[in-house]
Amino acid sequence: FHGIDMVTADDRRWPQGQYGLPTRNGKLKEVDRFDAAFFNVHPKQAHNMDPQLRLLLEVTYESICDAGINPIKLKGTKTGIFIGASGSDAQNAFSSDPQTLEGYSMTGCATSMFANRLSYFFDFKGPSYTVDTACSSSLLALDCALNALRNGSCDAA
Repeated sequence: FHGIDMVTADDRRWPQGQYGLPTRNGKLKEVDRFDAAFFNVHPKQAHNMDPQLRLLLEVTYESICDAGINPIKLKGTKTGIFIGASGSDAQNAFSSDPQTLEGYSMTGCATSMFANRLSYFFDFKGPSYTVDTACSSSLLALDCALNALRNGSCDAA
């Protein structure tokens, strides 16, 4: 919208020119910045956590606050979490060296655990799952949330 090209060519994630890897792509800046203590995540686990999950935690918290809701008031409620997620290279990147694997590092990279991490942090008691249907993941997650609200599985989603 502002005429800024967000697709860059740099070596922030991998060396330029490697066979099979794109030369230009969109990357998150400061991907390692995350308030682990605020989200009750051990620093070692946060270091090996998929950046998508870090953003999901942050944006979910911000969204609840932006809606004028105190997140503490949602604690223990029958709130459902339905996440649409797809592939990520984080799991491969963080598990490439077996010497650096931490006890719970893989749960921070498994997209299947994204919804559960949110439910755990906010102490939500409704359904909690991540769906992966490639390009339609978010649409299916929205459909699942609507169905759960209709059938009474949760009071909010």
